[in-house]
Amino acid sequence: MTPNRAAFRSEQCCRRYLERYEERARRWPVPYTTEMIDTPFGQTFVRVSGPSSGSPMVVVHGASANSLIWSHCVARLSERYRVFAPDNIFDFGRSVCTQFPDTIDELCAWLDGVLEGLHLAKGVHLAGHSYGGWLSSRYAARCPDRLQTLTLIAPVHTLAPFSIQWISHAALVRIPLKALHTHLYFWLLEDFAKSSREAHDEVNDWSEDVWLASHTFTPRHYVPPTLVDDEELRKIRVPTLLVMGEHEKTCDPRKVLRRWREVMPLAETEMIPAAGHDIILGQADALDARWLRFLDAHDIRH
Repeated sequence: MTPNRAAFRSEQCCRRYLERYEERARRWPVPYTTEMIDTPFGQTFVRVSGPSSGSPMVVVHGASANSLIWSHCVARLSERYRVFAPDNIFDFGRSVCTQFPDTIDELCAWLDGVLEGLHLAKGVHLAGHSYGGWLSSRYAARCPDRLQTLTLIAPVHTLAPFSIQWISHAALVRIPLKALHTHLYFWLLEDFAKSSREAHDEVNDWSEDVWLASHTFTPRHYVPPTLVDDEELRKIRVPTLLVMGEHEKTCDPRKVLRRWREVMPLAETEMIPAAGHDIILGQADALDARWLRFLDAHDIRH
């Protein structure tokens, strides 16, 4: 698969990043195939796991990440579901971006193009984590006819604003010091990092991944997330599950759940204990169990 060398600062940067990426990809816990999907914004790399007969599930990762962030969740999900995990076109990974989306409408057009290219016309279980949760919520309000369900996992700046603590920590990493960058990741993923020596090392690995990516790729362009108003939330017409960690640091998780229940009284919610923004890493088993109960209850093939 030919990488987009124009996305990197140099040929050497391209090699360094892709060697690291492929080493991480070898840790994906289940067999997978890959596809490159043409969209108006370039080619999107998609990692595909699970039985071909399973209902389709598309999982959208957060910012400064790639599809490999789902490695803790995919084994259980792919037992029954066909899991499609794209590398976001505008982010670090193997997708080849030729034009960055500039608005939320263009972001949704990109995601819609991915589903179209995967021949997923309807019946999709869509899920997103962090920035991917914000994007998934906006897509679901615009294209509900494609979806069976929507799962939002710690969506950022979607139902409640960023916390002051997150803003101050994020501002610090604008200073190009690796120690500040590493500190941000251990603060954000604190529950997981403190759970074991192996988890501590894995958080360090993810931090190293992002540090390397940010110094090998040319600058990425993100559409800033904006709070979703009540009117748009009510356009989401599919069964929906919102999952937050009790120690979420990007926002106040209790405010998020309270607003969700007020605006979407029929939607489901879950607060996961001993977790923050690291739910998909440190509490993947609890998340998968709750997630699968929700999916199985609403899947047309069950």
